[in-house]
Amino acid sequence: MYVRTLEGQLGKADRQEAINYVRESIAPALRRQPGFVSARLWSNPASGHSQLALVWESEQDRQRADADGFLQTLLSHLAQYYVAPPVCQHYEINVQIVSLR
Repeated sequence: MYVRTLEGQLGKADRQEAINYVRESIAPALRRQPGFVSARLWSNPASGHSQLALVWESEQDRQRADADGFLQTLLSHLAQYYVAPPVCQHYEINVQIVSLR
């Protein structure tokens, strides 16, 4: 599996709006993308630092989402909530540990 992350500092006044945008706009659109596995957004309320992680079944699926402009459109809108342009990175998932409970 492969991950695309978007990391940066959300404006304190914009943090909840960014969370709502991910929940209401990005999440439904991601669910319709081939190869999409999951997404997680975490943030620190005190500092505004946040990271959005989008997990894809294959690198090809992640690249396809990039190539068709789908992610670029959604993420460019999300960027308005950051105090500086967020940093995008790509990773391969090497180990995944899940609870068996």
